[in-house]
Amino acid sequence: MSKFLRIAEEEKKRKPNDFSDEYLNLKIRIVMDKLDLEGKLLATSDYWMKLLSNDGVIYINKAHVIYIKPLESKKE
Repeated sequence: MSKFLRIAEEEKKRKPNDFSDEYLNLKIRIVMDKLDLEGKLLATSDYWMKLLSNDGVIYINKAHVIYIKPLESKKE
């Protein structure tokens, strides 16, 4: 493997695909085209988010999300 490819692979491992992990276990609002959802973000993957709302667990495809607003801050 060339030095360039090795460096590119290392960069890929270091950079997150998105910032979904920053909201794990926090109450958030997810804004989509015609729907807003509120709840606690339980898990994320490359394409999906798992949200616990008052109606139960909801799986959301990230492609449909316009933005995410935290409703509480991380406790450090």
